[in-house]
Amino acid sequence: MIICSAIRHLLLLAGTVGTLAVAVCPAAAQQMPAAPEAPPPWAQGRPDTAIEAKLAPIVPPPLPTAADKLPTAKLKAPEGFKIEVYASGLANARSLRQGDKGTLFVSSRIDGAIVGR
Repeated sequence: MIICSAIRHLLLLAGTVGTLAVAVCPAAAQQMPAAPEAPPPWAQGRPDTAIEAKLAPIVPPPLPTAADKLPTAKLKAPEGFKIEVYASGLANARSLRQGDKGTLFVSSRIDGAIVGR
């Protein structure tokens, strides 16, 4: 019984001190300022100036060049070799493969297609 009474008195005393602190110092009653909003996951660890900066535009993929616009005269080949346009109008050609019947296959990363000529 005595222990319960002592705890009640301590709680009453703590509540009274807290009330007085708020009445005397209103600043203590104000809430802490909100923490700044966390940056998005892709920007974590970057300085604030980099997050707010405008990103550079994405460069569009190259367009196919017409055969008569290709600078073949500027290309150099060893003696005994010649340079000529075999096929034109293929956008972003990346690899070549010759088939069993002589067909030349060209792949493109942009179109996701394989063209045979």
